[in-house]
Amino acid sequence: GVNNQSFATFHWNSYQVYDDLFLTKGKHNFKFGFSFERMQDNYDQQARAGGLVGFGSLQNMLLDIASKFQLTFANGIAPRGLRQSLFGGYVQDDFHLRPNFTVNLGLRYEMVTAPVDVKGMLGRLLTPTSTTITTGNPFFANSTLRDFAPRVGFAWDPFNNGKTSVRGGFGIFDVLPLAYEYSNFANNSAPFAPQGNVNNLPQGAFPAGAVTLATNPGKLRVSYVEPNPKRNYVEQWNLSVQRQLAANLMATVAYIGNHGVHMEFRADDLNAVQPTALTSLGYLYPTPIGSGTVVNPNFGRIDNTNWGNDSSYNALAVLVQEKFSHGFQIQGSYTWSKSFDQGSGSYLSDPFNNSL
Repeated sequence: GVNNQSFATFHWNSYQVYDDLFLTKGKHNFKFGFSFERMQDNYDQQARAGGLVGFGSLQNMLLDIASKFQLTFANGIAPRGLRQSLFGGYVQDDFHLRPNFTVNLGLRYEMVTAPVDVKGMLGRLLTPTSTTITTGNPFFANSTLRDFAPRVGFAWDPFNNGKTSVRGGFGIFDVLPLAYEYSNFANNSAPFAPQGNVNNLPQGAFPAGAVTLATNPGKLRVSYVEPNPKRNYVEQWNLSVQRQLAANLMATVAYIGNHGVHMEFRADDLNAVQPTALTSLGYLYPTPIGSGTVVNPNFGRIDNTNWGNDSSYNALAVLVQEKFSHGFQIQGSYTWSKSFDQGSGSYLSDPFNNSL
């Protein structure tokens, strides 16, 4: 259609205050700090006001059998302003317990307020099958109020000769839900930014009939955001052994791992027909194609965000370094790793080939 390209203008303001304090007392090296950030995400986004149609094949296009039609109603588009404030603080002690053994102990607290719109123009479903749209602030409940993240580490010279070093550490790192991740949801969800989405149109429905179908209130695009998300964080750990093999030759072997808990998951549209059974050949869907009942027949497209994913990463790393004269150095490294992820995402769901 005419004017089919999406366009957007973004104005991002970030007001930040940081300060740190370092104190050495005896065998202790203390570190303290705090941070504050006020985030203002102002944007005006218009998504394909001229409409978007898909046929799926050249034959269907020639026969005017559209597989999908999307139309944003221009009179429903309005500038948005998302707001958040972040508060953080930490304390750490590097304790030289013995001349050849140091312990690191730390604790960080970091929270962010739930995203709100300056005009309260936020719409979402409280469950995927809700029949009504909930409006107003906040977008979801705050899951960061108890984000206390401990850190512990050590460094040890077992032979007390400066040639061997054993190091290890463990820490929890919070993944804060920041407003920019939800601007796409806020801008495209009814009732404040109505957009109609119709699938499997009858032959000849495009264009006039498609517009009529898209303006049906039962075909509006809405968002489902998990209303009470769980705390999203990553556990990280490592253990390494470093050894001086010769005067200018050093080798390091390390194990590194992490585990993501309650990671964010994004899907462009959860309002699809679900499979009826799991067979030896895979999931069985209703036939013929296009039949069956979607999750929520009261709406069209339903964008989805929830915090139901996990991820894991484990790696073995080997590093060898040799220093020569005149500052010349050769280094070689090898990493063997495995990563598993159920489909973590953030702003969009489709940057990857295996996305939904």
